[in-house]
Amino acid sequence: MLTLYEKTGRFDVKVLYIGAKNNTFNSLSELVVALGGTMYGLTPFSQVMNVDDTFYTNLEKTGRYIELDPHISKDDLKKTVADADCVYTDTWVDMEFFTNPEYKEKKEAINKMMMPYQIDADLMAGTDTLVFHDMPVHPGYEITGEVLEQHLDTILDEAENRRHAEKGLLVYLLTGKLDW
Repeated sequence: MLTLYEKTGRFDVKVLYIGAKNNTFNSLSELVVALGGTMYGLTPFSQVMNVDDTFYTNLEKTGRYIELDPHISKDDLKKTVADADCVYTDTWVDMEFFTNPEYKEKKEAINKMMMPYQIDADLMAGTDTLVFHDMPVHPGYEITGEVLEQHLDTILDEAENRRHAEKGLLVYLLTGKLDW
């Protein structure tokens, strides 16, 4: 959110997340809504275990959390992208399984299901919508190399900001102090 704030100057942003319903999606959804933004989720499958359904119900009650239909047309998805401040994605296949040969069939099934939602030049055409990626990036899967290259500065800014936030959190957890 820090990087998105740096790029837009506000927290009441519209974020479209395209990918698996996972820990990244859940954390981002909760934060966007808590800060007054609107979260759109296009999450055709879930990698989340043991999440209480009330988590999503409570987000929906805010009126600022919208689950998009996985059968959304490409034209409607393009309109949603154009209306968003940023499109956020994450790897479709957990990094520990991406190169694991035992996971090959499941990886292929996930990629086949998700490929219609790939962030590509056609989806981003004519927009000034920012693109964020949690990394690691798998070009050619969740995002094309072309779009990755166009938005690499933003993606790397996000990684840098995340690192600083993580360091601050570690200092706080180790020392109990916010003023070091």
